Amino acid sequence: MAYNPPPKLPGKSFADMYELTFLGNRYKEDFSDHLLLAIFWEETCFNNVAQTGKGTAVGFGQVEPSEFWKLKPYGLGLPATKKVVVTENNQQFTKTYATAPLSDAQAILATSCTLHCLRQHFRSREAVCGAYAGLSYAKSNKLASPSYEERLAIIQNWKNCESQL
Repeated sequence: MAYNPPPKLPGKSFADMYELTFLGNRYKEDFSDHLLLAIFWEETCFNNVAQTGKGTAVGFGQVEPSEFWKLKPYGLGLPATKKVVVTENNQQFTKTYATAPLSDAQAILATSCTLHCLRQHFRSREAVCGAYAGLSYAKSNKLASPSYEERLAIIQNWKNCESQL
């Protein structure tokens, strides 16, 4: 989930995103192109961007670079990552950043493959959407933004959008 508000203007047209998603969604049997489009719209308004500020996620679907290692078997050619020690609220921890931006094709594939990886672990579509949206993090962190309840609403909006497309 993005720390920053998504860009206000679309980066790509719906037609362009539909074509990119149709070509790049390897696991349509798990998650439809329409669900991916809903995620891409909500996360970045169809902009292939990296988070700024406190965030580290990249691409249309805001995949975390700390998860890139799970995607190696898919042969996506994702950029290398670098770990940086940061201090926030007098606590030190490590953040993982991508060393280069994702291409549009990589950004679509990274989301598709991440959802597929989650599907292997969680099995149910509902649990996968929750994991992708960071529900467990938000449930255990009362200061999370978006909150647990807001993330539930976001997931429902993804599903509503998917059904309308």
